[in-house]
Amino acid sequence: MIFISALIFFGFLSCTIAKDSCYNKTDYEFYIVQNLVDDVQKRIKSLKENVNAAVNAQCPNTTCPNTTCPDGWVSYKGSCYLFENGQSRNFQEASNFCQNFGAVLAYVTDESENNFIRGMLGRMKPSSWFIGLTDQGTEGVYRWVGTNITAEYTAWSSSEPSGVTHENCVFYHGSDSFHWHDIPCSSKSSSICKKMNF
Repeated sequence: MIFISALIFFGFLSCTIAKDSCYNKTDYEFYIVQNLVDDVQKRIKSLKENVNAAVNAQCPNTTCPNTTCPDGWVSYKGSCYLFENGQSRNFQEASNFCQNFGAVLAYVTDESENNFIRGMLGRMKPSSWFIGLTDQGTEGVYRWVGTNITAEYTAWSSSEPSGVTHENCVFYHGSDSFHWHDIPCSSKSSSICKKMNF
């Protein structure tokens, strides 16, 4: 009896000293989950540091773009891209959506960037995505919103642009191998936002 009382006393004492070993079932499960989350966060931080170190080792900081983009954004050649997946907006709403992040609807400067974007879109569900190209100001003169620069590079489908005066906004058309089509600006589509990364 004295032996059992001693065991209970020392068990209680060890519980008091090492509180994490004496949780009820719910508290203990929460404790385990919290430790797992902490571990995953540490691993993600370490992975980001390793990626940055690998990039910086490949070229001097003066020629390497910063690879840091906000969560949910994708880095490519010094810019960050947000590929909206699922929400549909008209062209003006899409432009406003991007501005909320300090970004603009994506402008595409060359074939390499276009191929990068098309590769990303191939992994997503929507069938169309607005970019920031429009001829709303002057029919047939396509400019990038946010920069007002006339497009030098384009990736039109073979029959595009086709809309004359009633199709003034441009999107990637998923069912046409992600080539560009002009459509009415009131049409609904997902958005691709772009901004310089920091």
